Amino acid sequence: MTGPNEARATTSAPPVLRVLDVGGTAYRYVPLEYLLTRRELAAVPYSVRVLLENVARRAPESLPEVVGRIRSGAGACEVPFHPNRIMLHDTTCLPTLADFAALRDMVAELGGDPARVNPVIDADLTVDHSVIAEAHGSPAALEANLRVDFERNGERYRFIKWAERSLRGFRVVPPGKGIIHQVNMETLARVVWRDSAQDPPLLHPDALVATDSHTPMINAIGVLGWGVGGLQAQAALLGEPVLFGFPEVVGVHVTGRLREGVTATDLALTLTEALRGHGVVEAFVEFFGAGVAALSLADRAAVANMAPEYGATCTFFPYDDEVADYLRLTGRGAGHRAVVDAYLSAQGLKRTPRSPVPDYDRVVELDLGGVEPSVAGPHRPDQRLPLSQVPRSYRAAAPAPSTASGTGPAGPDPVLGAAVPDGAVAIAAITSCTNTANPALMIRAGLLARRRASGAWRPGRGSRRRCRPARGWSRATWRPPACWSPWPRPGSTPWGSAA
Repeated sequence: MTGPNEARATTSAPPVLRVLDVGGTAYRYVPLEYLLTRRELAAVPYSVRVLLENVARRAPESLPEVVGRIRSGAGACEVPFHPNRIMLHDTTCLPTLADFAALRDMVAELGGDPARVNPVIDADLTVDHSVIAEAHGSPAALEANLRVDFERNGERYRFIKWAERSLRGFRVVPPGKGIIHQVNMETLARVVWRDSAQDPPLLHPDALVATDSHTPMINAIGVLGWGVGGLQAQAALLGEPVLFGFPEVVGVHVTGRLREGVTATDLALTLTEALRGHGVVEAFVEFFGAGVAALSLADRAAVANMAPEYGATCTFFPYDDEVADYLRLTGRGAGHRAVVDAYLSAQGLKRTPRSPVPDYDRVVELDLGGVEPSVAGPHRPDQRLPLSQVPRSYRAAAPAPSTASGTGPAGPDPVLGAAVPDGAVAIAAITSCTNTANPALMIRAGLLARRRASGAWRPGRGSRRRCRPARGWSRATWRPPACWSPWPRPGSTPWGSAA
């Protein structure tokens, strides 16, 4: 069955809209089944369906070429992608904000109204890249570090505050509130965007770009997004499309389930190794198969977050019941969740166990049961070693004992102020969004810290013990009594703030 938009897929005419009733409220949307037949649409990867809707709604003049590329399965085609929002962080926002300030100055000099110079799409800035752990090992560490942060970056933060107060549609998440990607997943992402400027409101998939390479983490909840450079971000803020070649879509066929004791980090390292071997640079990676249902949202987030490590543009998990549960867990309203589910179901953008498998350009097999505990290394983060091989790898890579006199450790390390013995174990700070956005991984970190607090391990001189879960999802789920009851003093942790 086809509809009026199928004919329009060969022209540049605006698409015909359909009305969707959700709980007695009418909404409009661009029906994908009017652009392709139902059989054709079922064969299109979910991420490409999102691109198709975006082009039909925002760039209908490019629709015939995009539809032609989908149907032929080959050939070059440029996709004009219009995100409905953009995200910035505090180290990449300043040139963009400075340019807006300069544009306003120029408009004022020419006699115009500078207040009319604004982003044409919503923009969110998360201040999360500046805090340094100067204080540690104390319940007061968090507050002390934030105080130092504001003292060091006061001028920059005042400029950002000016932008928040002056630019329409520009919001700021202040320091100490969370990591950009987790704030995006837990709070800012809507999954389905509602354009209330029209009557009835127009629904479409939430889609974004951001100035951070790990932006693809948002694809874990069925929101298409990836990282871009500063110039692309500025152009998008002014309404210009993000242009790229029609992507190759690599499907990852997931079977089985993770064994007990295997973490999302183990899965991410295993998948990174596999996809780097297959070559997925600039490709869209999309997950399908019965094993996807066995992956928690936290597992999916860790995998999607690592997309830059294997070179993919994004790693997409279509919306399903797991995502619906996550939206409920993170406090999205019942009315909004109903709209999300109804719209994505109507558009064929909700994955169910009965959904047909799309046609992918290539397929990579992933048996979750074969994933084993691993560590990154020995030299690069994209390398992987099974945990069982770490001792042998260390013995092969370790240099001969370094001594000043041949009988003891070398002189003091200039940073730690003490000699570092051969074979010392260093545990990096748990600051990566790959880990801190995952409650299960944070619980493991808490158990490790509790072990340290029991006296079984002793931190070396110069070690800094500080950890702060970023947002409510992790904070609400990583504090079971079994992990917190043994702390030596109520309200404190061995590494710093419990906030």
